[in-house]
Amino acid sequence: MYKPLDRSTRQIRVLEIPLTADPSQPFQCRLSTVSLDNKPVYEALSYCRSPPSHPTTIIIDGNKMHIGTNLFLALERLRDTKATRTIWIDDLCIDQRNASEVAHQMSLMRDIYRHASEVIIWLGSPSLFEGTWEIIEELRPQELLPTIDWGSICEATPDELYGPENYHVDDSDAFTLGFKTACLLARDIHLTSLPHLPKNPNPDHPNPWPTACTALLNILTRSYWTRAWIIQDVVLPLRDPPVWFGRHRVPFSVLVAAGRNLAGHSHGYHGSCCVGWGYEGDGLGVGAGAEGTDLEIGRLLREFAAVRDLAGLRGRMNGKGEGKGIGLAEVLLTSCKRIPDRGATDPRDQVYGVLGLVEGSGGMVPDYSLAVAEVYAQAVFRMVTEAGSLESLALAESQRHEGFNLPSWVPDWTGTSCLQPAPYPWQLYGAYLGYHEITTSSACELRDGSTVLKVRGVVIDSVKRIGSPMVSEHQPVEELLSRLAEWRRVMQDDGESLVANSPDNYDFGFEVSDPLSSPSTNEVFWRIILGDALLTPNDQADPYAESSGGSISGRRLGPEDLPAVAGWWTWLIDIAKNMAPSQGEGWGGLKKYVPSEYRDVFYSFCEHTRSRLFFVTEARRYGMGVSISKDPAFGSEDVVTEVQPGDLVCLLEGSRLPVVLRRHLDTQSTQPVYSYIGTCYLHGAMDGEAAPRVGSGDVGDQVDFNIGDFADRNPGKRPTESSRVSTTFQHGRQSKKSRGIA
Repeated sequence: MYKPLDRSTRQIRVLEIPLTADPSQPFQCRLSTVSLDNKPVYEALSYCRSPPSHPTTIIIDGNKMHIGTNLFLALERLRDTKATRTIWIDDLCIDQRNASEVAHQMSLMRDIYRHASEVIIWLGSPSLFEGTWEIIEELRPQELLPTIDWGSICEATPDELYGPENYHVDDSDAFTLGFKTACLLARDIHLTSLPHLPKNPNPDHPNPWPTACTALLNILTRSYWTRAWIIQDVVLPLRDPPVWFGRHRVPFSVLVAAGRNLAGHSHGYHGSCCVGWGYEGDGLGVGAGAEGTDLEIGRLLREFAAVRDLAGLRGRMNGKGEGKGIGLAEVLLTSCKRIPDRGATDPRDQVYGVLGLVEGSGGMVPDYSLAVAEVYAQAVFRMVTEAGSLESLALAESQRHEGFNLPSWVPDWTGTSCLQPAPYPWQLYGAYLGYHEITTSSACELRDGSTVLKVRGVVIDSVKRIGSPMVSEHQPVEELLSRLAEWRRVMQDDGESLVANSPDNYDFGFEVSDPLSSPSTNEVFWRIILGDALLTPNDQADPYAESSGGSISGRRLGPEDLPAVAGWWTWLIDIAKNMAPSQGEGWGGLKKYVPSEYRDVFYSFCEHTRSRLFFVTEARRYGMGVSISKDPAFGSEDVVTEVQPGDLVCLLEGSRLPVVLRRHLDTQSTQPVYSYIGTCYLHGAMDGEAAPRVGSGDVGDQVDFNIGDFADRNPGKRPTESSRVSTTFQHGRQSKKSRGIA
């Protein structure tokens, strides 16, 4: 059935679905071969594959072919009774048994989607239950109803969309109600003016808002949105792609506008018109005490976020001009971090599935003969070379699936653990003066066929003692205070206990000193804990705005910020003193009580201590390093990634932050191999104080670090308390067994 393609002319196959006067007749299709160089006219279908457990048979060029139920429903809806329809469908137009052809066709994805006359987004059908991918027969008649094109209907007036007769709807009309609501939101209707939420609702009929919310949530949580491949499918089309759900057809831009305006009105980005709407006591009869509308709006906003981020990539892609692309770092960060739960049958497709968006394909070509670790390593190396910095390595400071054997410097692109630390704000520091960017290609290399990254740098210190990791925000405030007291004790060389069991004895606050005098030890302690930086969440920034630069801004901690730091600590002690046991809650919950003048301090504290611990170095420097608890979803719970005594603190070319490495002896080579543990804050070294001076002769101390080691960046169970506060490992003297090497 599949004839060889001429790769030199960029040939692809397209599926021709002949017109039929009787939609009930079996599908009789044919494949034809066209060259992209000749600018053929065709549509492209983007959909979610359903498992082969319930296949349907169609005829292609006289041959029977089994397809999944979801694809069959799409073809059934799209079959035209007036003309032949020509569609590119990956599963049918690519010989999936020919790995070489698959890889070649994947390299053409950018042009296939970019130049299609229309890219059709098929979410599925209300009659298809995604739990089992079986058709719900009682809903099957809806598949035969005429198409509803919401692109034209959404221009109707609210009264035309909603009349009093529509206050009550049957379950079978729930999705019609949901799309009506999306159209109204897209038109920037005030939440307080939604026709189906009157101030005097009809007592004879139930409020339809929960039905509309449930329908919209069903649409926004379809399996389609969890596919890795859909990112390029949605972002690449030059024209606004239509989104199909059964008989409903709505422009993608309408969903984007609906999410934007829902966020704008409920969060006040468009003014204070609707802020607080839907909460208990708003007079609408739909508050938290009635229908839980506030919770429903929160869920809708979370699900609309993925649509928002895809739209953001679309805007940047189309703003680049023809033939241009987006950087690999931006694409992967958006696809794997901001758009969560992105799934792929083959984990390599987390990278390969977005290459069509990347300028020059990121210098990568899909190659399924490579292991997952090699593909992910190539992606990170490409990000490093694009940026000329090692900032991307900080993404590896998170949990990873153990089965992939990922090197220690490579993140797991299949997902993100909620237990990873927030990165330090990169641009605020300059630890390696003269080497904030990678100066030569020899300073950072990834050899072909290898997952070992060679970087150039210097060792400036080694870890001597560590404290216990920061307690979870779900723990009582007393546990937080005890942990901070332990860290302050680690900083105290003589080991003197600074605190007893009463909040009255947490006496490591400080008085704000004269800016010209030396800071007190306690002031230094708090600068370390906060990363010597103050972060400000941009809660009032519209996340849909094109000018939005992110949700967090930051600056270095200045003398003018110290009163707020000291005041926040005093406030926290008072909370611990006065909170009755019955009032106790996780210390993270105190965020909603913190006075506004301490808000940024508390936020910065949470961000810079999560999944971190306090440490002291051999040179009596103090810092904060990673300590990542194992998420049970990734494997056994007793494996952690954290700074350990004996680890090296290094400055690496291309890094603005100090980096902690762990040295191993490679049994296959005389060259040591290092594990990447993570970036760190090291007080007194963040602005180049510990860096060798260019031209001073110290630069000769630079060495090459071979960073790899997927077998052990994890020391196993955490060390005992005694080893945390007193054990000292000399550099290079630790045994293989103690480093976890067999």
